[in-house]
Amino acid sequence: MRIFGGKFFTLITSAPLLIIAGCCGNNPVDQLLDFLKNEVITVIDEEPNDTTTGDECTGANDFSGCWIISQSNGEAGTIALSQLDCSISGTVSLDGKENGTISGKANGSLIDFTVTYIDGKKVAYSAMLNDDASSITSGKGISSDGKTFTWSASKGECQSVSVDGCWAVDQNNGHIGIITLQQNGSTITGTSGWTTHSNGPIKGSIEGTTLTFTITYPEGVTGYYSATISNDQLSLINGATKSSTGDQAQWNAKKTTCNIPNIKGCWAVDQDNGHVGILTLQQNGSSVTGTSRWTTHSNGPIKGSIEGTTLSFTISYPEGVIGYYTTTINSNATALVNGTTTSSTGDSAYWSAEKTTCPQQADCELKMDQYTLALYHLNEKNGTTLTDETGRWNGTLYGGVRVPGLCGNGLQFNSGEYATFDTIIPDAQPEGTVELSVMFDKDFDTAGAYSIFGNDGSRIQVIYKNGQLFFLKNHSNIHKYTNAGFTVVPGKWVTIAVTWGAKGMRIFIDKELVSANTDCTAYEVSPRTTLENIFYIGKKTWCCMDGIGISKALSFKGAIDEIRVSSIARY
Repeated sequence: MRIFGGKFFTLITSAPLLIIAGCCGNNPVDQLLDFLKNEVITVIDEEPNDTTTGDECTGANDFSGCWIISQSNGEAGTIALSQLDCSISGTVSLDGKENGTISGKANGSLIDFTVTYIDGKKVAYSAMLNDDASSITSGKGISSDGKTFTWSASKGECQSVSVDGCWAVDQNNGHIGIITLQQNGSTITGTSGWTTHSNGPIKGSIEGTTLTFTITYPEGVTGYYSATISNDQLSLINGATKSSTGDQAQWNAKKTTCNIPNIKGCWAVDQDNGHVGILTLQQNGSSVTGTSRWTTHSNGPIKGSIEGTTLSFTISYPEGVIGYYTTTINSNATALVNGTTTSSTGDSAYWSAEKTTCPQQADCELKMDQYTLALYHLNEKNGTTLTDETGRWNGTLYGGVRVPGLCGNGLQFNSGEYATFDTIIPDAQPEGTVELSVMFDKDFDTAGAYSIFGNDGSRIQVIYKNGQLFFLKNHSNIHKYTNAGFTVVPGKWVTIAVTWGAKGMRIFIDKELVSANTDCTAYEVSPRTTLENIFYIGKKTWCCMDGIGISKALSFKGAIDEIRVSSIARY
């Protein structure tokens, strides 16, 4: 556009467009833009807002907002404009057409812009803003195929668009599935749940009624998606996608109910790096917790969530390593497919899992609950790892053999053989319980002294001595303990439980109270060294047992099974 005698000139007839559309074989859109810049067309007698010469712009009216557009070729819809100084950007959404992006300029009350569609086609637009800035009039347009039209638009309210929820997607290349979207303003995140191939996270945005996003797949492929949000916000229409490998498709989607799969139960896991085991999952809506039971390495608690058909969770191992897991839940929630995992140390693997019957827990097994600090069934068939069902305090075996236990397997120790379990009980624990089942050997020395369970500093200690069972707590030169007569029957399992708390220190044998005192103090860690807080089966140094007349190292001969440490007095 140019100024002659202080007047603006703009296009109001389409005849010159018909002429330039057929000349020289050039792109009609480019010709239109050049024509608008360099030629004088029929005069609209209007005072300019600011002085504009050539392509320079020193001021423009505000075109920002949403506009209801109507075209002489029958197309209608909305354009959403965003203006920065004289630059115009935005999106166009016409009924029955793909979405397009807008790029152009505003000079005074005049606007020129180009719409570029996903297939590369372009349409050029020009028009002017009326005096009260409520409508765009005298609009002209020309498409890249040379077709011309007139158009106008009225200012409308920018519709508040929401795509939160689940969408049933149908692509014309045969791929179907569910995408689950979460919206924060104009920002979109989510997950895909294809039933026909792998899945990935979604990231994108909304401009006007145009939704654009990417799906990043585990194979390294990225899918680029765009669609128009229907007026009733129940459909995504005119969708187009192109992948980073060049594949293209058209797609649509319908709003659907988000059905959160039920994955509660046990899953047999197989990783391509050789690790196998059982995941036991609990579900509360879309939140998931649970425990891992690998047969090949240590275990840990599970924490994660479900979005659509995508399950994501972490496993926190006692060594400080975290495993990050993602998988797709199949349509009937009987398999976890296309699983990937990476660890905080950089290891990675592919995995899958099938729903399985949970290993039956015998009535004789101790159960895990919210008060359980550590729980050991000791059912491992081999190896030196003793699995803590809570995933926090796996033990390490130093000698000993696996034998039939009170429930499943147990551990048989000779003198000098033991297991260690780290710290387990936190400092200043006001109450608690230690339970375990014990079977003494037939060559047991009734006049001897044996360490059954505890730590080196006698912060917690269960000891047999010459027909007495002792429970010591915080015994560092303080001599806090309770004891009871204890008749050993070699070869017979007996369950011992010791508790502390408001009712004092107490000993139970096969759930029967046999001894108690009035000491209600909390458990305290050693003030000397953290080594005194590590728990053992079958090992005790001579340290700090002068209160009960022992000043030598102790060991144990017999079998042990089912150990539970708790943060409450259970008896």
